[in-house]
Amino acid sequence: MNVAIPIEKFVAVKDELVAAGRVVSRPPRPWLGLYTIPRDGTVVIDGFSPLGPAREAGFRRGDRILSVNGVTIASQEEFYEQLWRARAGDVVRVAVQRETAVHVIKVQSVDRYRLLRIGQ
Repeated sequence: MNVAIPIEKFVAVKDELVAAGRVVSRPPRPWLGLYTIPRDGTVVIDGFSPLGPAREAGFRRGDRILSVNGVTIASQEEFYEQLWRARAGDVVRVAVQRETAVHVIKVQSVDRYRLLRIGQ
């Protein structure tokens, strides 16, 4: 998997990333452990991290994400922008469309870095 970020976002934190392996100057971002893909102008759940809280929260592969904490999203960028407005540990409400029904799934986010360090 490759990840691309805009250079203007990277330059501001590059020294922290090199020194600490993460950005330490801001609170940890919430992480759910969802793998998503863009599809036809929407965001679709494509899988789950075995360590993330989303795996047991009730999401299903193929669910189309409609909103995060009540804010409608239409792209992966918007999904992460809304998710990252919360803090690690906050409960995040994600509305998904599954077939013809809409489900609002509440999942307590985690600090991925801390979770991975505990699991070592």
